[in-house]
Amino acid sequence: MKGTACVKIMTILGLALLLTSFSGCIRRTSDAVLMETELVADKMVLSNSVGKVDITGDTGRIAYTHVQAEKRAQTFSLFGLANPNNYIDHIEVYQHLEDGEAHIGVSVRSLPLLERLFVKVSPRVAFTLNTPVALNTNVKVDVGNVAIHNLVGHVDATSNVGEITVSSTLGVFGNQSFNVNIGSLDMRLPADMPVRYDLETSIGGIESAGLNANVERRLLGARAAGSQGTPNMTPSFVEGRVNVGNINFYGE
Repeated sequence: MKGTACVKIMTILGLALLLTSFSGCIRRTSDAVLMETELVADKMVLSNSVGKVDITGDTGRIAYTHVQAEKRAQTFSLFGLANPNNYIDHIEVYQHLEDGEAHIGVSVRSLPLLERLFVKVSPRVAFTLNTPVALNTNVKVDVGNVAIHNLVGHVDATSNVGEITVSSTLGVFGNQSFNVNIGSLDMRLPADMPVRYDLETSIGGIESAGLNANVERRLLGARAAGSQGTPNMTPSFVEGRVNVGNINFYGE
C-alpha cells in the first residue's frame, strides 16, 4: 500500500514538474470580452504585456478619450485540459487617474498554488483608442504591435518584441520617441514637414524615401540624423531606435 501511494505521489509530482518545465504542452485562447470607457486626462500612460495598441488622434475630440479593450485569456495546460473561458475574469484591465494622468494597464490575478502547477494563464489584450490629437502619450508593450495615427504632440512608445507603425497627415509639433528591441519601426510623415530626426539600428537597415534623410550604413546597423522641411520654421523632433530589425522612414 505504501509503495502504491509513493508511486502515485511520484507520478503526480512528475506530471507537475513536466508541466512546469515545458510551460504546458497545449495553448488555448478564450472568447473575447469587450470593454469600453471614456476618460479625460492631460497625459495617458498605457502598458500592455501581450497584445496590441492602436491609437488614433481625432481632430473632433477636444478632451475625451475613448478606450476600447478586447481581452482574452490564454491558458497553457497539459493536454489542453484547462478551459480558458474559465479564466477570463483573472485578466483585469484597469485604469485610474493620478494628477491629471490616466494610467491604463493589464494585470493577472494569481491562481491558487496547486492550480498553478497544472495551468498557466496569460493575458492577450487589444487596445483601440481615439484621443485628442495633442494628447501627451506614453505606451509600452512587452510583446505585440503599436500603431499610432495623427498624434501631433509628445509621444513615447516602446515595444520589446513587435512592430511600431507611425503615420500622421497632420504633422508633428512635439518630441516623439519610438523604441523597439526586436522588430521594426515604420514612420510615414508629410514630406514637407519641418522636422529634426535621429534614427538608429544596431542590427538592421534604414530605408528612406520622400525625405532628405542621409542614411549612414554601418557594419551591422545604420544611422540617419539631420533635419529637413521648410526653412525658417522651428522643427519638431522624432527619434527612433531599433536594436534588432529595420526602420522605414518615409515622406508622403
